Amino acid sequence: HVAAAEGYAGTVKALADLGSDIHAKDEKGRTSLHYAARIMNGYAVEALVQAGADINAQDDSGWTPLMCACSWNDSVFEEGTLLGGHDTIVIIGDLLNFGARVNARTVHGLSSLHFVSILGRHDVVAQLILAGANVEARSRSGRTPLHLATMAGQVETLRVLVASGARLDSLDRKGNNVLHLAAARGDERTIRELLLLNAPDSIRNLAGRSPLDSAARAGHKGVVALLLQRRIGSSLRALSSSEAL
Repeated sequence: HVAAAEGYAGTVKALADLGSDIHAKDEKGRTSLHYAARIMNGYAVEALVQAGADINAQDDSGWTPLMCACSWNDSVFEEGTLLGGHDTIVIIGDLLNFGARVNARTVHGLSSLHFVSILGRHDVVAQLILAGANVEARSRSGRTPLHLATMAGQVETLRVLVASGARLDSLDRKGNNVLHLAAARGDERTIRELLLLNAPDSIRNLAGRSPLDSAARAGHKGVVALLLQRRIGSSLRALSSSEAL
């Protein structure tokens, strides 16, 4: 575990060749492959897989090596590399090619697609979807990757998700759609994008609130103005249509 966590691929390979237990788990149920994937070290990942490591091993929380890689934000590292590792697209591609299950879920119902949606890695989002990731996968709280991308303000990612079939009218367990979530945060940029994508603005959540109500309750005047403008525009279009008839 230490060699994998520190990124010493040569040591990992040597230990595997000497018969070390590559399936051994730590106190949280993590294997060496979890650690190698977490630090994006493709050489260590390859050495472990070739030695027979379980590509889909889940720790006590249900995390797989693929999820560990997908939760890594390499934007702070030059050229997206660390300890001789690979960039995110490459390492995730390798894990998928080795047989990683793209739709595995944690005990909280989160998938790899949920994790990269939060981080805003729209390139990896597209990669996972191409590999068969379910864009409507729901967490225990009923939230899809689109919900989480919205909550994180990841506009480019939500565009990719919607273009790939993610539903703008999907509701979480509290009855919130994406506009509710963005309105409650006061995120005007994300609200504008969602309105351009025709996200429904009249849905009421289990508390009986519309996205407009949520924004007003939180005191987000800019969002209130955007949603009122949308409603006025919809009313004018409806009036024009009725007059035309």
